[in-house]
Amino acid sequence: MGGIAAATLKAMGVRADEVLVALGPSIGPCCYEVGADVAEAVGCDSPSLRPEGSRKFRFDLPGFVADQLLAVGVAASNLEHVNLCTACRPDLLFSYRREGRTGRLCAFLGWSEAL
Repeated sequence: MGGIAAATLKAMGVRADEVLVALGPSIGPCCYEVGADVAEAVGCDSPSLRPEGSRKFRFDLPGFVADQLLAVGVAASNLEHVNLCTACRPDLLFSYRREGRTGRLCAFLGWSEAL
């Protein structure tokens, strides 16, 4: 499971050591419960999983993506976590898992030759 972060860097034609990354907001490990199927796909020994009963886990999605980025060479100093959980913050953020209906969030990618 995963590989999207590395594939995105490759598709953009940039070196991992040249990027600045901000992660989030997203559902956080406080609220993201997954089943054994996701745990198996991620790897049950992943530090991004915390057992929650016999067949349930809490999943740290932003941490999982951060680990992938670090593994392909993004410097830890170039990685910023927004640390906002979409499920915990109805005052700021939409969450399908919390509200059961769709809404709009935005993400963007870009680069600058000046950096």
